[in-house]
Amino acid sequence: MPHIRFVTHASAETGRYPSFPSSEDRLGSVGLGQCKRADLPRPLRLLRSPARICEQTAAALGWGDADVERDLRDQDPGLWAGRSIDTLSHEELTAWRSGVALPGGEGVAALIDRVRTLLDRFRSEPAGERLVALTHQSVARAAFVVATSGTATDFWQVELEPLSAFELRSDRIGWVIHLAGAGGTDRGRW
Repeated sequence: MPHIRFVTHASAETGRYPSFPSSEDRLGSVGLGQCKRADLPRPLRLLRSPARICEQTAAALGWGDADVERDLRDQDPGLWAGRSIDTLSHEELTAWRSGVALPGGEGVAALIDRVRTLLDRFRSEPAGERLVALTHQSVARAAFVVATSGTATDFWQVELEPLSAFELRSDRIGWVIHLAGAGGTDRGRW
């Protein structure tokens, strides 16, 4: 069965934190420092989001070339791209958290469906295949939801820091979430 290690990109340099993602997001000094301190082994096979921040994170980690996987892209914020979350009205925040599509963008339910389809494709990889998917917190959260057969409401129960890593292992029916311990017993296998 394939194993997929999800790794979230390092911190973006923005003056609008917390904010909706933007095509202008790039790795900042905090993110570079995170990459320098990270103890993540170089993957044998790396897939990444097409976003610039994921490309920069891969480079800062010394991971080299990666195959771009469009379905690892961030949730599409539509008209809210770059907007600070602090500027949302109570009604907008409630609608967003209920899973309604962002104006001109993608809702949480659609994001989860996209990630479910991606994981179904990954499941067809050869037994023992090990992939690293460098992506965004929203995509990794959606992967958690799919692996646990959760709902769009459960999406908000998962919080991931920059450069968080976890593994999904397929049992050909579903997915098992594997969280490595601080001892790093899986360290050399990727």
